[in-house]
Amino acid sequence: MSELILPKPLPYQQEFSDHPAQRKQANWGRRTGKTRELLLASCVGHGPLNSSGERLHRGMAQGGTVVWVSLDYKQLKAIWSEEIEPRWGAASLYKNKSDWEAHIGKGRLIMRSAENPRNIRGAGKGVTGVVLDEAAHWDVQNALEDIINPIMLDEDAWLIVASTPNAASDGHRDEDDTRVTPSWFNRNASKILSGEASDEWYYSHADARLNPKITKRAWDRLIAEYPEGSLKLRQEVFAELLVGGSGFAFPEMAKHIHQRRQNKLTGREEIVAGIDWGYAKHGWIGVAQRTARGAYLAWERPFNGPTDAPPNRKTPLKLAQEVSREWQRRVHEQTWVRHPTVLYTDSQMDAVTDGNQTVNEQLREGFESVLGRNAPLIVPVPKGPGSRVARKMLLHTMLDYTQIVAENGELVMVDPPRLYASPSCTYWWHSVSGLVINEKDPEDVDTEGEDHGYDGSTYMLMAMFPDLSKIRAHAPSLPKQTDRLSAREDREYAKAIKTEMARIRAGRKRGGRSYE
Repeated sequence: MSELILPKPLPYQQEFSDHPAQRKQANWGRRTGKTRELLLASCVGHGPLNSSGERLHRGMAQGGTVVWVSLDYKQLKAIWSEEIEPRWGAASLYKNKSDWEAHIGKGRLIMRSAENPRNIRGAGKGVTGVVLDEAAHWDVQNALEDIINPIMLDEDAWLIVASTPNAASDGHRDEDDTRVTPSWFNRNASKILSGEASDEWYYSHADARLNPKITKRAWDRLIAEYPEGSLKLRQEVFAELLVGGSGFAFPEMAKHIHQRRQNKLTGREEIVAGIDWGYAKHGWIGVAQRTARGAYLAWERPFNGPTDAPPNRKTPLKLAQEVSREWQRRVHEQTWVRHPTVLYTDSQMDAVTDGNQTVNEQLREGFESVLGRNAPLIVPVPKGPGSRVARKMLLHTMLDYTQIVAENGELVMVDPPRLYASPSCTYWWHSVSGLVINEKDPEDVDTEGEDHGYDGSTYMLMAMFPDLSKIRAHAPSLPKQTDRLSAREDREYAKAIKTEMARIRAGRKRGGRSYE
């Protein structure tokens, strides 16, 4: 390779590069060019120039060895294909299943995934610099203490950590095995800003408005990707350092873990639906199939958004008829083996009227008018003291999973999640993953958030798996308020659920219209 063409730094990137600090933290939002800045620092070094025109902190061009740690192999592959391969000749690259390296003369860029910490340790001696990419979203604290700090000792290496912030847990657990909130990235940024961190740290904050290549139109499109005022907008775009109490309610949600494509609903397992009616916000209805271990969320329809006004706003009758036709089509095309047999609803929908009928009565009429004997049985899920806490804990249990690192360094799933969602359930995913913790009650979600997909799905999960709500999965490690859920209340709620299920089974034995 005769020439390596690197991007010209933007003003705020140049300021970051020129600062003399040996340890730097870039809290930069989306579209700010984090990857380009990390690449520049890795290749040519960073810090002020000396009399020979070289940077204070050595990069590859000065014969240094830089270790770059990414969030996962998916991100690593994207950086490699978009930034590394187009700039380097094939003779200067080395790649196998887990080792990715680029060379400039004697200088090396060693790229690793945080999914395999052992492989980071194998980077070898002589490391002059370390880059931690997306550092708010993986367990940086353990990596620093166990692996990275030791390999930095020989050459007194520099360190750059860069990411969008994360007010929730990054996966790190303290000595009593509870998740630490917020992420190490956020905690370290707060220490730097408050003066608690050592003087060797430099902190930089930026969002895409500082990028002169981003037009106002592009900025507006970026903003439009997120619900107005949402936690993700504030963190991923504006890079705000939110407090731990504002963390995500379900930080364990990960698309590469919990999303799975399943084209058909087949077999003898039960197919059910859940709904939460939208009065001032979105309503949501979804369909799930029981699996051998848990459930698969296969289909959804959000409805009646805040901007929908008559005649676009759907009545329960009209919604049920439209949904019925969609279900009929899927059964006719044989992508579903049968229609959902039960529709679990909010018990309040049996009390709230729209005209002279309750919401549940209108739904029942709408389904029966199209599906006839195949109409689902409408079952209000009972509520009571502690029911909201129970639903949140159930969803944690359904999402919880365990991975270990095998002897060959590969991640192995030893305890998979009980709940998977179809990638087509986009509203459910972005609304549930974006829910935040209720600051007044850390064991509940913020009810001011977009919680209709969460409510509708947990109504049916509670009815399908009432006993799992008692399992305390790895929820975010915030102060518990268990006094709200006494043992007596817990038993009464579980008993109410079982009574409803017994009634449904009895209806099935009597040949109820919605059972086969």
